[in-house]
Amino acid sequence: LFSLDLSHNEIGPSCASALATVLLRSELKEINLEWNKLQNVGAVTLIREGLPVTTVKRIFLGWNGLGDEAAEALGKVLAGSSTLEELDIS
Repeated sequence: LFSLDLSHNEIGPSCASALATVLLRSELKEINLEWNKLQNVGAVTLIREGLPVTTVKRIFLGWNGLGDEAAEALGKVLAGSSTLEELDIS
């Protein structure tokens, strides 16, 4: 599995840790979680615990109610990524 599209599924903060566990064990190249309800809390959990930074090329997290905390977490985690080509957090 190289692409995961869970957009428009009303995934909220309470699901973030379980989803992070699955993502961490993957070699995903594309993750689409747009139009969910992660908010800052869920996004930060997901970013810190499960983002496969060594393989992911595209991350779509737009329309999740993200703010400064999530953006800062993304910046820290992705700073060392050499694979990321596209990031959408609109």
